[in-house]
Amino acid sequence: MNNKISYFLCSAFIVIICFEAVSQRSPTTGLRVGNQAPNFELPMIDETLLSLESLRGKIVLVDFWASWCKGCRNKQSTIAIYNQYKDKNFRTAEGFIILSVSFDKDKSAWLKAIEMDGLIWKTHVNDLKGFSSEVAKRYKLPGLPQNVLLDGNGIIVSKNIMGERLKYELDKMRND
Repeated sequence: MNNKISYFLCSAFIVIICFEAVSQRSPTTGLRVGNQAPNFELPMIDETLLSLESLRGKIVLVDFWASWCKGCRNKQSTIAIYNQYKDKNFRTAEGFIILSVSFDKDKSAWLKAIEMDGLIWKTHVNDLKGFSSEVAKRYKLPGLPQNVLLDGNGIIVSKNIMGERLKYELDKMRND
């Protein structure tokens, strides 16, 4: 009987140690909620490079879009949410930003859409390669529009959200 108890306790101890080791690891990089978002680096409007990793410490909505995508162009609720949350504090971050990743191949069409749609944030990137872009491949985009919401550590919190659902997710991450 003592051997069975010892064996059980030893087995339980090993399971607990393995569980602790797995829970302490860094998140897996990937496209699922709970994973670290894959990093990328793309040129901004002024040609300076911006990496997704450089935005750690902020809540980031990575918004994949293009000027020719009609479903991508209605951003009025997103602009209002940006204005409401951009200076707020969150549990894992200070502030909320939108990183607009365009898949336009025509720079003038891209810039004109930013202006016409009133996209007031400064974080707009595009390598002008369309869906041949490495980002499209890395994020396995089936089409547009698409987005991912990241916490301050670059972990995917939600995917393809807008409007009230976006506000709900942002409120869940707030300090207060």
